[in-house]
Amino acid sequence: TFSKPKPEPSTEPSSSIASSAGEKALMLAISNGDEGLIEKLLKSGVLVSREILNYAVNCTSFLSYGVISDIAQSVEDVFGSTGLDPLLESTLIGNSQKALEELQKRDGILMTPTEKLAFFFSVAFCNSDVVEAFQEKGADISATDAAGNNILQIAEKYGNKQNIEYAKEQGIE
Repeated sequence: TFSKPKPEPSTEPSSSIASSAGEKALMLAISNGDEGLIEKLLKSGVLVSREILNYAVNCTSFLSYGVISDIAQSVEDVFGSTGLDPLLESTLIGNSQKALEELQKRDGILMTPTEKLAFFFSVAFCNSDVVEAFQEKGADISATDAAGNNILQIAEKYGNKQNIEYAKEQGIE
């Protein structure tokens, strides 16, 4: 059975009681998988900490990659970086060029939890060159994500036509 990770209290300083309440509301929305509320809170200007992003990344089995990407983009806008592994960060925000650069620095992909997440985010948000580079470095293209989706299903969900074609070329159904 899957159990949701438990949110931990923020250790980052908050500028006001309102921002603290906004962070708490965001953590609760993430905990409950309430993507509509998460989007509303992000649009209302709730400041997102790196801790909240880390928590959201751990919730990929019940949050969409799009919502997690939006949270990451909010963190990057505020802090200039998500503070995540550079390969994960680049795929999470759909920066194909940076993802390719990060992949070139690695001897191989062992499909660690972080690399596996980066791979699936690349399928959703990056071009097929990145997915192909992952495969060349050793990524298992037949792998499924925490929700049981394969790369074709992920590419279809996010409308990534390049990766839909790539998955089909690789025999993924």
